[in-house]
Amino acid sequence: MVSGKLPIGGLSSSVAVTTAYLMALADVNNIELSKMDLINYSHWVETEFIGLKNGILDQAANVLSMNNQLMVMDCKTNEAELIQKGDNMPEFEVVVVYSGISKQLISTDFNNRTDELRVAGWVLQDLSVMAITPAL
Repeated sequence: MVSGKLPIGGLSSSVAVTTAYLMALADVNNIELSKMDLINYSHWVETEFIGLKNGILDQAANVLSMNNQLMVMDCKTNEAELIQKGDNMPEFEVVVVYSGISKQLISTDFNNRTDELRVAGWVLQDLSVMAITPAL
């Protein structure tokens, strides 16, 4: 059973749900998965099953994040580091505002924007005489 306490307009994430399912399935079947396994399997569901051209940052944030820690991640190497919140860092609050607009990424131009950004990166690399990196 999946349940939550988010009001209408709350945040929702297919990555969070997928990761939770994977963790539950692994648990009831006594399968040990590393954090990177969870990230990679969840990413596979997003890209191969759902069809989104996204990276692993959402998955990594769900799996690796910890309270009062800043996660720094290199998504090319999959190296992540957690940095403790400094004692002298002032208190702050995060405000999430619901716009009233609901979208599913797969029904938007998300994949087109991803392709356009990749091509723009290649053009900039070419103009700067850098080697063009292949698509992931």
